[in-house]
Amino acid sequence: RMAKALFFALFSSDGDILKQIPVKASFIVPFTIGHADGQTGALEALGELLEKQLLSPKVVPLVFKVLYDHDVIEESNVIAWADTNPSAPLSVAAKPFIQWLKTAEEEDA
Repeated sequence: RMAKALFFALFSSDGDILKQIPVKASFIVPFTIGHADGQTGALEALGELLEKQLLSPKVVPLVFKVLYDHDVIEESNVIAWADTNPSAPLSVAAKPFIQWLKTAEEEDA
């Protein structure tokens, strides 16, 4: 759960998370890339930010995209997490991004 604690510590402060991710991603990537548990922890922390209203549901799809672009989260793990947690507030807010991933996956198949 190191990734969850680190993610929350890095991104729960005041400021624009979309601007913070590119600057701080290198600190969390070692705990997430290739580690499904680490990515789940990062998503759980993101869910807590949403629940504590430190993150607007409107920006969640963009946050997922920036995390994806900076290799903090991987396609297969995001899809597996979303399929396991379809009614979680974070999953609902991230639905456009998740649909985009699933569409891209289907096109690649």
